[in-house]
Amino acid sequence: MLLVWDPVDVNLWLVQLAIPVLVLLFFASVRHSSIPPPLVAVAVSAVALSIPLVIQRHSGFYGFLWNVLLAHAIFTAFRTVSMSFMPRSLLSVISLPHFVECFVTFETPQTRALEEAQLRKRLQQAAMAVAKGDRSQAAARRVARLQRSISSIVPRSKQTWTYAAGVAIKVAVNVLVVALCLSYLVIVPANDPIPEMRLFMFDDAKFGIDLLVYVALLYSLLQAAYTSTFHVWSVVFNVQFRPIMDSPFLATSLRDFWSFRWNHIVQKSLRDVAFVPVLGQLRKINPPPTSRSSASPPMWHVGVACICTFLLSSALHEYTVFAMTDKPTTWEQGVFFLVHGGLVVAEMVVGSLCLRVLRFNPIEETPKWISVPVTAAMLLCTAPMFFAPWMRDSTATKAIPPAAADALRSWWSAARHAAFQ
Repeated sequence: MLLVWDPVDVNLWLVQLAIPVLVLLFFASVRHSSIPPPLVAVAVSAVALSIPLVIQRHSGFYGFLWNVLLAHAIFTAFRTVSMSFMPRSLLSVISLPHFVECFVTFETPQTRALEEAQLRKRLQQAAMAVAKGDRSQAAARRVARLQRSISSIVPRSKQTWTYAAGVAIKVAVNVLVVALCLSYLVIVPANDPIPEMRLFMFDDAKFGIDLLVYVALLYSLLQAAYTSTFHVWSVVFNVQFRPIMDSPFLATSLRDFWSFRWNHIVQKSLRDVAFVPVLGQLRKINPPPTSRSSASPPMWHVGVACICTFLLSSALHEYTVFAMTDKPTTWEQGVFFLVHGGLVVAEMVVGSLCLRVLRFNPIEETPKWISVPVTAAMLLCTAPMFFAPWMRDSTATKAIPPAAADALRSWWSAARHAAFQ
């Protein structure tokens, strides 16, 4: 890692302000200059991603500030590139509150109204199919998924104090879960060295518990950080609020998990930066037999676009590991996302073939009491590749000041001694 400044000599609170300044420069450039937005986005992304690399990462509170800086840098780079794909006519007239809303959620009131209209139309078609006699599991799940998507668009009229209190309770619960997970990781000694490219978690109870703690920590941290941050924006600027997750632990397939339930913000960005452009280019290179623009693309088009999307996700996560850990890159997270990209494509292929031959899609029509545990098992079996770099580096506990960690261990030791006397 490059070293130019030491955190002790540089006020990281002031360095944090560099990220919002870059966002405002991007806003000013797309509003008042003739420079193409993609060029501005590339320049802003390069500067944002270079800032964390020139500051040495320390433990304790400085380590926490550095992690926040890195998260801001990655988010800024990703969002500026995403927004550069929006029509210039929309970017040139967007207001600052709507720009902030779009920067966080990649949505504006216009795009949200259009999305809601499209979802309601698809819901009406799906409900009509069920009414005509389609009683399959796939049809029922399609209707339920569309209903959840529509209900996630919270109208401004429903953003009452009761709603705000509910959001505050959810944030408090997630913060409590984060505190409990961090306390466990501080108190319980670290596991033995974790081999690279490890699969499964069921052969080692201690490793399995640690992995589940990291899963809960990641989920609750994302929920708490996004909900608390963006809800403040939604109240101040009177903009929409949409949850970042949709019960990911109830996913019925890997495609359902990655496309509809896990981290809607990153999923939407990856879709607009990688999936849609690649699909459009493939459509130009190999046009479908019908000339209708609404025609479904061939399966191999969707598969290639899916693999490219997961490839971009793997590169993004590998950069995060490289920047946040002091150990050599093992490429485990890159392999994790490529494996899941291949599994998602395999699900689509198997489902399509079975639907043609057997008139039955096992991916979509398997009962939930079977598909949900199978999906969870597939995620947990490959999860060590994602979490192993963080577990080896003890990334989660480095943000805790050493004095606080020592006090927590002493309190736990005294509590155990008193309990077993």
